[in-house]
Amino acid sequence: MKKLLSILLLTLMTYTTAMAQELCDVIEETLTFVRQEVNNGRIQGALRALRVAQGMPELQNCPDYSLLADEIRRIENQQSSSSSATTSFSGQNITVTANGVTFTMVAVQGGTFQMGATAEQGSDAYDWEKPVHSVTLSDY
Repeated sequence: MKKLLSILLLTLMTYTTAMAQELCDVIEETLTFVRQEVNNGRIQGALRALRVAQGMPELQNCPDYSLLADEIRRIENQQSSSSSATTSFSGQNITVTANGVTFTMVAVQGGTFQMGATAEQGSDAYDWEKPVHSVTLSDY
């Protein structure tokens, strides 16, 4: 009986150790996935995956658990150092380039105009479009 208990205990310990190792392998798999996501420019998805893994209490006892936080810091530092923005002005227009994306904000002169449906439109207009009224916009 004592020998049977020893065998059962040894089997259970082996099984538990194997399960713990499989669980800890999730960290390595997550880091591999995250690096692929970062290489493909999907930074936010990579950070989300790291934070999900970091929030799993089952992983906190794994030897490589701290690598999750290290990878988050590395990505955030890389992201902040590479996210440069430039701004240029041409007359009243402003051109901004951030992370390789360029867009131009165009100055629009304000003014007053008539908005709403006229009596001639009859049933072609909704009630909320009536009455015609003046709208004044500032420059923007």
